[in-house]
Amino acid sequence: MADYYFSLPQGAALPPPLNVRQAAHIEPDALTRLLGELRRTAGSTEYAESGGSCVNMLKTAAALGARTLFSGAAGSTPAGGRDSAALFMQRKLAQAGVEARLSLKTKPTGRCLIVNCAGAHAIAASPSAAAMLAATDFDAQAAAKADAVIIEGMQLANGAVFDAAHQTCLRSGATLVIAAATLYGASQLAPRVPQLNELSQVLIFTNRAEWECAALKPRLLGGSYLITVTDGAHGARAVSYEHGSEQSRASFAPPPEPNQNAIEPTGAGDVFAGAFAVRWLEAGKKKDEQSLSALLAFAHGAARTVLYRPLCSVHRPLRT
Repeated sequence: MADYYFSLPQGAALPPPLNVRQAAHIEPDALTRLLGELRRTAGSTEYAESGGSCVNMLKTAAALGARTLFSGAAGSTPAGGRDSAALFMQRKLAQAGVEARLSLKTKPTGRCLIVNCAGAHAIAASPSAAAMLAATDFDAQAAAKADAVIIEGMQLANGAVFDAAHQTCLRSGATLVIAAATLYGASQLAPRVPQLNELSQVLIFTNRAEWECAALKPRLLGGSYLITVTDGAHGARAVSYEHGSEQSRASFAPPPEPNQNAIEPTGAGDVFAGAFAVRWLEAGKKKDEQSLSALLAFAHGAARTVLYRPLCSVHRPLRT
């Protein structure tokens, strides 16, 4: 996905259908028209970056020294090449140290638009080639050599892709890392729990609202799960869910810090997840309350680094 961020000058109005109350899902041509209109707005500033939960997690992992591979989809042109958004995304991933293997699809590469108008944010997104991912697009051979396989919320609804990731982890013993990413992703996770119960280790990342998804908790059996629940500036906690109740494993509550220079939080939760996952894998079997609390603190610090520039721009090496 390609993300675009615009900051509008004081007094400028949001072009329809943008509004700050609800994200707009629009067709690619409509998003292209919006981009043109915003670029013609006097005094507006633009920033662009590769995006998507899985991409942001991998950029973070690469910034911490991990070897990373992204299997995804790219939109195509009538001539059969990659569309401009795909070329942009691939270039930004290479700059971030993430290898990308993108399968060409007939749908365009997904794009997301975030507009800052007087401190409030309006969002619009267009359909993504990622909706056409198939099991054959998942690089199972490369994943079999990995310590962890990441899948994000939208792909949880794609049975073929999820099954490919699940079977790879089942055979290799790799950790399956799941980023709910949205309430929709959390709802799609619930039906997958019986398969997750077959794996030796599963990491699940949610925010507080996603974790409270009523359909999810009752299905978790515990044992192989570690769930981290983020709560913005209030910190995060690590929990398991065993015998029908939530079991606290560790927590981190940061001291109050002023955020007057923060720009916007896009990708902060993804950076948290990527940083936690890398350090969690490095920690091996040392996962007592003290070490988990330290991991939560480290991941929270990593997430804060992206608050002070538009979109999820992860710099290497990542220093918290």
